[in-house]
Amino acid sequence: MEHLRARPLFSFCALFLVASAAVSGAPAILKLILSSLFFASGVASAVLFAKKKDRRFVSALILSAAVALSSALSFVSFNVALARAEKYDCSTVACTVKIEEERYSSENFGVYRARLTADETGDRFSVVLTTREGCYLPGDVLTGDVVLSRLLDEGAYDERSAELPDLVFMEAEDSGLVFSHHDGSFSLRAAISSVRGNIRSRFSSTLSSPAAGLSSALLIGERGDLDPAIKKDFARLGVSHLLAISGLHLSVILFMVGKALGAFRVRRIPGAIVTVVFIAAFAALAGFTASIVRASVMHVIGTVADAAGKRRDPLTSLGVAGALIVIADPFAVVDAALWLSLLSAFACVAPSVRKKETPAARSLPARLLRYAVSSVKLTLYITACTLPVTWLVFGEASVVSPLSNLIGIPVITVYLWATVVFAVLLSAGIVPSFFTSFMNSFARGISSSASFFSGARGIVRSVRGPVTGAIIIVLFISALALPFISDKRRRLRAAAPASALCLVAAVAVTSIIRSFSSDAVFVTGKKSDGFAVRSGNEYALVDVSSGSNAFLRRLLFEGKKGGATEIGTYVLTHCHMKHASAVYKLTGLVTVRRVMIPEGVTDDERDAAETVADVCRSRGVECVVYGKEGAKILRGVSVVPLDAVKSGRSTHRVVSFSLDPGSSPAVYLGSSVADRTEEELSAVEKAASVTVGSHPNPRVLPELPGDAPVFAAPGYGDLPERVFSVGTGADGFGSERIPFGK
Repeated sequence: MEHLRARPLFSFCALFLVASAAVSGAPAILKLILSSLFFASGVASAVLFAKKKDRRFVSALILSAAVALSSALSFVSFNVALARAEKYDCSTVACTVKIEEERYSSENFGVYRARLTADETGDRFSVVLTTREGCYLPGDVLTGDVVLSRLLDEGAYDERSAELPDLVFMEAEDSGLVFSHHDGSFSLRAAISSVRGNIRSRFSSTLSSPAAGLSSALLIGERGDLDPAIKKDFARLGVSHLLAISGLHLSVILFMVGKALGAFRVRRIPGAIVTVVFIAAFAALAGFTASIVRASVMHVIGTVADAAGKRRDPLTSLGVAGALIVIADPFAVVDAALWLSLLSAFACVAPSVRKKETPAARSLPARLLRYAVSSVKLTLYITACTLPVTWLVFGEASVVSPLSNLIGIPVITVYLWATVVFAVLLSAGIVPSFFTSFMNSFARGISSSASFFSGARGIVRSVRGPVTGAIIIVLFISALALPFISDKRRRLRAAAPASALCLVAAVAVTSIIRSFSSDAVFVTGKKSDGFAVRSGNEYALVDVSSGSNAFLRRLLFEGKKGGATEIGTYVLTHCHMKHASAVYKLTGLVTVRRVMIPEGVTDDERDAAETVADVCRSRGVECVVYGKEGAKILRGVSVVPLDAVKSGRSTHRVVSFSLDPGSSPAVYLGSSVADRTEEELSAVEKAASVTVGSHPNPRVLPELPGDAPVFAAPGYGDLPERVFSVGTGADGFGSERIPFGK
C-alpha cells in the first residue's frame, strides 16, 4: 500500500468521487454532512501527517476546503432541481422557449435542447423539447404551451447519463408553440456551435458518407452526420468509446502541436502556455464532454509539471481531474460517461505504478508481438475496471469487446491522424483529390467491417442479475488492487482471471437456459398499455400507448430487467404523431432492429405513420407495415390485430399474441372491450390469458367467455374471482407477467 500512501491527493480524490456518487440521490442534509466530513478529514490529514519538508497533505487540505464550500451549495441545488422537476411533472405550462441546440429535425418533427421560462412563476430551466416542426434554429424564441414531464422516473429506465449532467431534468412536448422572433445576441455557446457547424459543413461538402460523419465525430465530437448504423455497429462491438473524443484523440492532436512548437524552437514556458490555451480551445470545440474535460485537465496538469521541471504522476492527475469536474458540476457525478472515462483512464495509467523498464525489441515481428500481448492485457484490464458501470447502467456487454478494441484502436488512430492532416489541408485549400478518395475509401472500409462483424447474433449479452453482479464486484475489486499489491501476494492476482472465467460461465449457462423459454410482461398505467415479449434471447416491445415517452422508458425498463440487450421488434398497434418522438427516443436508448406499424385507417394515422417511417430511415432502422393478417415479430411469436375500433382520431386494435400456430394466445382488449365482436369472443375463448387495458372509458369490465385468467388495469372496481388487478407503483405504472403459448 506504499503506492497509495505516496499519493494522498489521489486517495482523497478517489474517496470523494465514490462518496459523492453514493449520496447523489440522498437528502440534502446527508450531503451537507458529507461536505463537513471531507473538510474535517482534510484538516486532520494536514495537521497529523504534514512534515516540515513534506507538504503533500496541505494540497489535500486545500482541495477539501474547496469541496466543503462548493458541494455544500451545489449538492443541495441537485435536490432543488429534482424537486422542481417533481413540481412541474405532467403539467401544461405557458412559457417562452429559446432553442439552444438541435438534436434532430425533419419536416414534421424536431428534438432540441432549449431554455424554458415559465410565464406564471418565472422559473427558468433547460429542457429537451420535441416539436411538431423541425425547422427551428439555435436562437429562435417560441411562445405558447408545452407539456412537461421529468426525465427521471422512479423505478424506470432513466436517461440521467445523457441529460442530467447538462442540468436538464425535464422534457417538454410542443402543445401549441408558435415562433416569436430570433434572438441573435452573442453567446459563447452559440459562437462555439457556429464554429462546429462550419467545420461540419466543410467536411460534408468535401467528403461523402460515411467519411464526413466519421471525421466530424472524431475531430470535434459532432455526431449529427454520423451514420446511425455505424453507431449501432460500434456499440454492439463494444468500441463506441472510440467515437467519443477522449485522451486518445487529444494525445494525437497535442503530438502534432508539440512537433510544430519544436519546429519553431519555442521555449519551454511559452510552449506550455500555448499548449494549455490550445487544450482549452479544443475542449470547448469538442463540447466539454466528460471524457474530454477529464483528458484536458490531466494534460494541463502534466504540461504545467513539465514546465516547472517536476515529475508527472498520472494517478494524482486523474484523481484531481475527477474531483475538479464534480466540484464544478455536481450533476456530473451521475454521468455514466464520466465514470467510464475515469475508470478507463485508471486502467491505462495504474499499471505504470509498478511498471519496470524492459529492453526494447529490435526486430519488427518481436515489436508486433509485444504490442499485441500488451494491447490484449490492457484491453482486458480496462474491461474489468469498467464492468461495474456496464452492469449498473447498461446491463449488457459485448463479448467481442477485447478483440474489437485490439483491432479498432489502431485503425481509428490511423484514421484520426488522416483526419487531422485532411483538416489542415482543407483549411489551406489544397486538398489533393487522391487524399479525398483515400478518406472516403478508408471510412467505407471501417463501416463495412463494423457492419459485417456486428451482424453476428449473440455478441451482446445481458449482465444483469445478482449472481453476475457479485462476480463483477469481485473482478472489479481484484482489478483495482492489482497495481498496488506487493509481489509476495501473487494469490490475489489469480482472483481476476478466476472471476472472469466464472463470469463467462455464468453468462453462458444463463443464456443457454433462457434460449428454450418465452414469456411476456404486461405494463399499464396513465392510460398507456404495452407488452415486453421474450422468445429465447430475442425481445420485442408492443406499444399500445399514445406515444408517452415516460411509458416507453418503463416498457424498455421491463425488457432490460428481463435481460434484453437489444429490441428485435418495436410494434405499434396504432399511430399518433407522438409515436415519432417515441421511435426517436427508443432508437437512441437501445439497438432496435425493426419497427412495425399498422396500415393507416384515418388520414391522421397515415400522416403519423409516414413521419414514423421517416424517423426510422434517419436512424437506420427497418420499418415494416403490417395489415389485418398480422405479422411475425420474433422467432415463433406473431402479433395478430383483431377488430379495429375507432377511438378519437386514431384506431385502437385488439392484439393477440400466438407463440406458434395452434397455441393458446395472450389476448389484449383495448378500447373495444365493451363491443365484444364475434372475432374477439372467439379469440378470448381460446386464450391462455386475457389482459384488459387502461384505454376504455368508462372502465366497465363486461363478462368474458372462457376460463383463462384476466389481468385488468387499475380502475375497474370490484372484480370477479378470475380477474386480477395490476397494481401500480409510485411512478403510476404497474407490470404483471402473463401466460401465453401452449
